[in-house]
Amino acid sequence: MKNKFFYLLAAAGAGYVAIIYNSKGFLTLFGAAVLLPPFLLCILWYAGTHMECGLLFSPYPEKDGRYQISLLVNNNSPFYLAEIRAKIVMKPVKESADSRKRAVLGTGKACFGGRFPGYRGKVFKVKLSGRAGAGENVKLVGTAENLDFGMWQAECRFLTCYDCLGLFGWKKKVNQTKQVMIFPACYETNIQAGIRTRLFLSDGEICHPQTKGDDPAEILTLRGYQKGDRLNRIHWKLSARTEELIVAEMSMPVGCNVTLFLDACTDDMTQEARRAYWEAVNTVSQGLLAQECFHYLVWYDEKEQRLQRRAVREFQDLTDFWCGILRYRMGRCSFFKEYGQAFRGESYVTGILWNQELELHCNGKFLMKGEPERLKEQMQELELLV
Repeated sequence: MKNKFFYLLAAAGAGYVAIIYNSKGFLTLFGAAVLLPPFLLCILWYAGTHMECGLLFSPYPEKDGRYQISLLVNNNSPFYLAEIRAKIVMKPVKESADSRKRAVLGTGKACFGGRFPGYRGKVFKVKLSGRAGAGENVKLVGTAENLDFGMWQAECRFLTCYDCLGLFGWKKKVNQTKQVMIFPACYETNIQAGIRTRLFLSDGEICHPQTKGDDPAEILTLRGYQKGDRLNRIHWKLSARTEELIVAEMSMPVGCNVTLFLDACTDDMTQEARRAYWEAVNTVSQGLLAQECFHYLVWYDEKEQRLQRRAVREFQDLTDFWCGILRYRMGRCSFFKEYGQAFRGESYVTGILWNQELELHCNGKFLMKGEPERLKEQMQELELLV
C-alpha cells in the first residue's frame, strides 16, 4: 500500500511538472507511469494462470511443539514476483475412522466451498508469505501450535501475488484442502524392558528372529548334531538327504507381555490435561516399541460396556490406534479385575496404569504424577522398567 501511494504521488508530480513547464521529458515519464499499471497487471495475470500450488500439513510436531503448514508454489512464468501471500484456515473436524485412516495415508478427498464437515472447536489462521523468481519453485512455511489430538482440516482458498515492484496484487483462486490426523507429541524417555519381559513365554503370532524357543511352527536355524541334543529336534528328512544328522532349532513366540491401561474419561478432562494424557500414552507406547516390547493398549468402551484393546507390535499398529480411538467414549473401571474376566487365560508381565488424574502406576507401584505444563521434562526424567 505504501509503495502504491508513493507511485501515485510520483506519477502525479511528473504530470504536474509536465503541464506547468510544458516539459516533453516529464510528459513521457507521466505517460509511462500511466501505462505501467496495465502492463504489470497483464504480467500478474499471466503469472497467476501459470502458477501451481500444493498444500502440505505435517501430522507430527516439530521439536518446539509446533506443527508445520506449507504451501508449495511453482512459478512457471518468466516473471519475478516480489511477494506471494496466502492465508491457511485450520479447523478441527469429526470424521469416521476410515476418513482418519485415509487422511493419514494422504488419500483423503478435498472439500471445497468453505464448509467443514462436523466442525467443532477453535479456528486457527496461519499467514504465509514469500517471494518467487522466474520459473522458481518456492515453499511458503507457517506454523501452528496448541493443536489437539484428532482430525484437522486446513484450507487455502486464495493467494495474492505481487508484481516485481510490489505495487499491484492479483488474487488467484487456489481451493486447496488437506485433512490430516494430528498425532500427540512424543518425548524422549527412559524405558527398559527386563529379561523377564523379553523371555516370558506367551502365545503370539510373531516369533523372535534371534531367541531360541519351543515353537514347532517356526524353525530358527539348522545346524549339525551335537552330543546332548534331543532326538525330537533332529530334522529327519533333511538328515536323510545329507546323510548326516541335522538339528532344527525352534524359535520363541513373542506375545504382548506388557499391558497399558488407559483409565480415563477424556471427555471430562480439560484441554491441557487431555493433551498431556495422550502425549504420555504416545511417549510410553513408542518407548516400548523402541525396546522391541510388544504391548496392548486397553481402554473401557462406555457404549459397549466392555474393555477394548489394540495390540501394538509395530508403528503402523500405533497409527491404527490413533485413527480409531476417537470413535469410542472412554470410561473408567476396575481394569485389573475386568481384564481378567474379559480375556481369560491371558497373562502379562507388566501392567501399566495411566489414569485421568495423570498418575502413572507400574505393577501397582506409583511412579509419577504428570503436570501438563512440564510433562516433557517429567517424561525425560522418567525411568520405567517393565
